Amino acid sequence: MIGQFAGIPGAMQSPFTDGRRVGVLGNTTRSATLAENKVKTKGKGAVAGRWGMLRTVKKYIPGHENARGVRVPDSPFYCMTLQPRGTGGTGGNVSVFRKTGDGGGAFYSGLYHCGSVWGCPVCAPRIAEVRCTEVCEAMDRHYAAGGYCLLVTFTFPHCRGGDLRANVDKFLGAVRRFKSGATWQGIKKDLNLIGSIRGLEVTYWNPDSGRANNGFHPHTHELLFVRAVTATTDAVTGTRTYPEIDAWREIFADRWRKFAAEFGLGLTNSHGLDMRVTSSSDYVAKFGELARWGGDRELVKGTAKTRGGLSPWELLRRAASDPEYGRIWQEYYRAFKGRRQLYWTRGLREIVFPELREKTNQECAREIPDGYELAGTLSPGEWVFLGVMDLHEDFLSLVAVEGFDVARGVCFRSRPPP
Repeated sequence: MIGQFAGIPGAMQSPFTDGRRVGVLGNTTRSATLAENKVKTKGKGAVAGRWGMLRTVKKYIPGHENARGVRVPDSPFYCMTLQPRGTGGTGGNVSVFRKTGDGGGAFYSGLYHCGSVWGCPVCAPRIAEVRCTEVCEAMDRHYAAGGYCLLVTFTFPHCRGGDLRANVDKFLGAVRRFKSGATWQGIKKDLNLIGSIRGLEVTYWNPDSGRANNGFHPHTHELLFVRAVTATTDAVTGTRTYPEIDAWREIFADRWRKFAAEFGLGLTNSHGLDMRVTSSSDYVAKFGELARWGGDRELVKGTAKTRGGLSPWELLRRAASDPEYGRIWQEYYRAFKGRRQLYWTRGLREIVFPELREKTNQECAREIPDGYELAGTLSPGEWVFLGVMDLHEDFLSLVAVEGFDVARGVCFRSRPPP
């Protein structure tokens, strides 16, 4: 039956002998074994991890998003499938791009990208990399013009139970109330605030942390673009301090406690709000987690983080073998789908990027990153064939490590499918 699928004659057996698939490729067996071993030891983890998590997403995605023939916007269910007719792409072909130099990365282009920042483990890191680059460039431009950036973190006491969607609604309502009214307008004037960028994030209790189960932890990190901050430098140590920031931190904390309580979020303590001067390098180091995940760190080492909470992607990894984590991930996805992950206040983008149009998430997901070159092209028939044989991720991993031609030799017969 596989040989007749989508008009592809002569079904073959997979070259991989990992317990899932067993087969040989004649003269290419030695090459297949060598490439497979290199993939296992060098390049497979991140690529296979993302595709494996995408399969898990499609298992737990809400039912209304996987109706036959219906592509719900921003839904990962149909992500990385062939483009429908009349939607652009590469004429039905699938392009394969590989990192230049020593390799180490590869991805498919010309497929449908959902652009989901909350639910897609393939699109989200690529979107985050573009967005993180934009934020860092905005910060660098602002500093070059003589300004400063303050990083403000908003959070609230969290505990297990309750409606996550309702809690996030209340939390964001309190944040909006914090930044409204005559008092806030006075604060903006005194701070010389020209705009801000807010990032919404969430983590879940990590059972390996040894702490009590406190469930989900929604929080925001907000960059305030201010015109000037007075700094003092210690003559002996050279350490820079910002006395006025300490005063503003207290003002912000008192105001946040007021509105958190007003919206039923409980009484926040000294950890409910933090403020400090930051730079683009600090931003990348602390909050560029998804962008770093695009460089494989989050996938490879994410579960080793026992002190912090679990990211949604770590929940997804655990959901592959534990349905309870699948239920938790579903709760998270329903609560966050449709919300803006990164929000720029009106006018700020025009100030720092007057020459650029804001890209959509799907455009970010389709963007070809610097340092990648076209390695080869797959026909629609070849793409379907790889899918039937469950080789999409293996093929991509081989391209990353050995190159396009070796990957073709391993995954196809000497005469590739039409």
